[in-house]
Amino acid sequence: MEEQREPNPSARSVTELDQNGLPLTAERIGAGLSLLQKTGDGLSFAYTKLTLNGCHIGPIDIIDSYKHLRHITLSNNVIQDITPLSSPSLHNLITLDLSNNRIKNPHIDSHPALQMINFSQNQLSELDDDSFPHPLLSSITLNHNSIKEIKGLSRPDMPLKFLHMRGNDLVSCNGINPNLLELDLSGNCINDIRSLHHCHHLTFLNLAYNHISSLSTFKRGVLPSLLELNLSHNQISDTNELIHLLTLSSLRRLHLSANPFSGDMGPDEIRLLIVETLPMLEFLDGKKVTDDEIKEAAEKLGEKEEEERQRQEEERQRREEEERERREEEQRQNEEKEREAMEGIEEKERFVRAETERLRKEEEERLAEEERQREEEAERLAEEERLRLEAEEEETARTANEEEDKGEEEKEEGEEGEEGEEGGEEGEEEPEEGEEGAEEDEEEDGED
Repeated sequence: MEEQREPNPSARSVTELDQNGLPLTAERIGAGLSLLQKTGDGLSFAYTKLTLNGCHIGPIDIIDSYKHLRHITLSNNVIQDITPLSSPSLHNLITLDLSNNRIKNPHIDSHPALQMINFSQNQLSELDDDSFPHPLLSSITLNHNSIKEIKGLSRPDMPLKFLHMRGNDLVSCNGINPNLLELDLSGNCINDIRSLHHCHHLTFLNLAYNHISSLSTFKRGVLPSLLELNLSHNQISDTNELIHLLTLSSLRRLHLSANPFSGDMGPDEIRLLIVETLPMLEFLDGKKVTDDEIKEAAEKLGEKEEEERQRQEEERQRREEEERERREEEQRQNEEKEREAMEGIEEKERFVRAETERLRKEEEERLAEEERQREEEAERLAEEERLRLEAEEEETARTANEEEDKGEEEKEEGEEGEEGEEGGEEGEEEPEEGEEGAEEDEEEDGED
C-alpha cells in the first residue's frame, strides 16, 4: 500500500492560481512602488504610490504593512476580498483604484484621508447605507457593474463632487447627493429624472443611452448651474420637447444625437431647429455653433415669430367668430326656450281653462242632478200625500156610509118593530118571509 502524503500548501495547481490569482508579495509590491515623498512625520521618505495593473493578483493580505501608501492602483486583477484595505494602518490613503476585478462588496472601513475610489467593472449588484463611510470622499466611480439602486450617497454632509455610474441597471436617479458637480449615469435604463431637482451645483450631466422620452422634468429653477448636458441615444421623438431646455439658464453644451425625432427633417435641419430653439448654446453634439448657424436660426426664428403672430391673429379672429356664433346660438336657444316656455304657459293656461270648464260643467250637472232628485223626491212625497189623502177620504166616506147604513138599519129595525107589534100575529104566520128579508139586508150590508 502506497504511503499517502499530505498536500504541499505551496504546490497549488495552475487552475487554482488562475481562479484565485497570485498573492500580493513584498517582491511584487516592490516592483510597483513609486512617488517618493516625505512621510507624515516629516522625518523620512517613503514610496507613497503602488501601481500593479494586470498582474493577476488575488489575495492582498500583505498590503496593510505599507502604512505610507497614499495612492493604490490594483486594476485589471482578480481581487475578490478587500478586507485588508480596512486596516487602520492605511490611514494615509487618498486614492484607491480597484477597477476590473471580482469584488462584490465595496465596503472598506473609514479612512480619514480617502478622497477617490474606483470600483468600475467589478461584480457589484447593490449598495448599502454604509458602503462609503469616508468623510473626505469626493469622487466615486462605479461604471459597468449591475447596481439597480443608489444608496448611501445622499447625505448632505458627504462632500461628494464626482459620481460615475455608467453602464449599470439603474431605472431612476433617486439617492443622488445634492453636492455633486459632475454626474455620469449613461448606459442605464433611466426614464425618470425628477429626483435631480435638488442638484443646484451640478455642472455636468451625462444621461446618454437611457430611456428618456420627455424633457418636461426640466422646469424653471431646476439645475441652475448646469453647463453641459448629454441626452444622446435616448427616446426623444417630439421636437417640441426641446422648449423645456430653455429653463436651463446656464446650459452651453448639449448632446442630442441619435434620438428618433419624428418628421422628415434631416440632421442639418434638426441641428438648425435646436439652435433656433435654444439660442444660448455654444456647442451642439460636440461641434461649435457657428455665426452662420446663429444668423440663419435667427432669420428662421423671425419667420416663425411672424408665422406665429399671423397664426395668433387668425386664432384670435377664429375665436371671435366662434364667440359671435356661440352668442348667436345662445340667443337663439334662449329665444327658443322662451318660446317653448310661453307655449308651455299657454298650454298650461288652456289646460287650466279646460279643466275649470270641465269642473264647472260637472258642478252644474251635479247641481242639476241634485235638483232633479229633489223634484222627484217632492213629486214622490206629493204623490204619497195625495194617496194618503185619498185613502183618508175613502176611509172617511166608508165610515160615513157604514154609519149611514147602520142608521138606516136601526131605522128599519125600529120600523119593523113597530110593525111587529101591530101585526104580531101576521108576523108569526109569515116567519119565513121575515127571515128572507133579514138575509137580504145582510147581503146588502156586505156589498156596501
